[in-house]
Amino acid sequence: MAIWKVEPTWKKTIVEILHLSKGEYNITHSIGWRWGHFYVETDDNNPPDIEEGVDIFDCGYQVDDWETTDGCWEEIDYNNLPENEIEIIEKFLEDNSVLDMEELGWIMNDTEMVIESPLSITLEESNA
Repeated sequence: MAIWKVEPTWKKTIVEILHLSKGEYNITHSIGWRWGHFYVETDDNNPPDIEEGVDIFDCGYQVDDWETTDGCWEEIDYNNLPENEIEIIEKFLEDNSVLDMEELGWIMNDTEMVIESPLSITLEESNA
């Protein structure tokens, strides 16, 4: 078993994407992070085969720990949400986090973490 540190080579290229739903509506909330890293486990001493743009949480390897720092942008894709619902969300987010949107009846369905730059993959620990 080996633990690998996976991180971007360019700043501002980690994107956290939260998928939320309420009834028939779906929205996505994206946060761009300036820096961060993920620790990925492999069964042997071969580095993980992960490409840029892939959801690190769904890359075929166990992600044991991660850290992101310095959120530098965020946006919400409201898709086909009616304007009155958008206004409710925007007012709510003036004093609350997107993580609190359950109070408005929204359910967080999934979270993706995508590195949108070439990756640096370095061996951190090996038991082989």
